[in-house]
Amino acid sequence: MTRRTDFTAEEKFKAACRELEWRLRVYPGRVAKDTMSRREAEYQIDVMRAIAADYNKLAQATERLI
Repeated sequence: MTRRTDFTAEEKFKAACRELEWRLRVYPGRVAKDTMSRREAEYQIDVMRAIAADYNKLAQATERLI
């Protein structure tokens, strides 16, 4: 099976946004159940937020070039 690896910045941005939304929904419950620390949850959410922002900038720059 051949796996696709040529994703656009826009596709990566959308995937990062979906992941961020999931983390924002799920991590508070994990913190409440003590299966994840608040610090770790905040860190992981902040990292994904930064990744989404980076891909958004890249997607916008790519779109301007087209």
